[in-house]
Amino acid sequence: MAKTLFGWAVYLYLIPLPALAVNTFGHVFWPAAHCALEPTEAELLAAAAGARAEYHLERKGNNSTSTTKTNSAPAGAADEEEDDDDDDAPWEVCLHFRIVTRGAYPELVSLGCVDAFTVLAGSDLPPCFRWCVEVATDTAIDAARLTGLPVREIVVPSDFKPPGGCRFKARALEWACRPGVSTARRDDWIIHMDEETKTTRAAVRHIAVHAARELSNVYRRRRRQRAAAAPFGAKDVGRYGADPSPPPPPQYGSVGQGAILCRAVH
Repeated sequence: MAKTLFGWAVYLYLIPLPALAVNTFGHVFWPAAHCALEPTEAELLAAAAGARAEYHLERKGNNSTSTTKTNSAPAGAADEEEDDDDDDAPWEVCLHFRIVTRGAYPELVSLGCVDAFTVLAGSDLPPCFRWCVEVATDTAIDAARLTGLPVREIVVPSDFKPPGGCRFKARALEWACRPGVSTARRDDWIIHMDEETKTTRAAVRHIAVHAARELSNVYRRRRRQRAAAAPFGAKDVGRYGADPSPPPPPQYGSVGQGAILCRAVH
């Protein structure tokens, strides 16, 4: 009996050893995570200047086709690129910090909105980087009244049925990315957040630099594709346009609730 119990004890002891070995190996050899330094004012301005230069070069290449596009559009058609009509328009991008919720905890959402406004107001971004706070919710919570701040609230209609049958927060995200629902333009960026998600000044500045650098790549690739007479529009695939050069590594990465997407890709 004692021998049997000893055998079972050894067996049960050996079961977790493979997982323990893998875990130990990861702790010892996996690169340590570290926080990147907060982008300086010079880095923000340099990223914005690069995006602005590529933006105007891309617009100059688009001038030859803009008249044909306007004349061929049907009367009353919604033009998603109306912000591209003015050749002298300055380059700017808006960061939409979007809190997605079912609306069950309005007080928690309100605290998240206040925290986001506080951090964004103190991030000291250059004027070309605008920002706003949005709430996408299944149930109206009147976040603007609760917070006393200009929070943009997107309420999902009760009869809205997504094509894929998704539910809860996925349903709210599906509605929020419909044309005309949000004020986000083609080149704006959307940062998805949960009710309890908090951000920091450093994270906001990293997002701004990342957005400017990626948009600079997008403008450059649109110009190359137009020159090569590509059979599809780069605006439809965002940064994933057909281009032989690999994309540069992003300066800010995140998973899940912190997903950051350009509206063209969204």
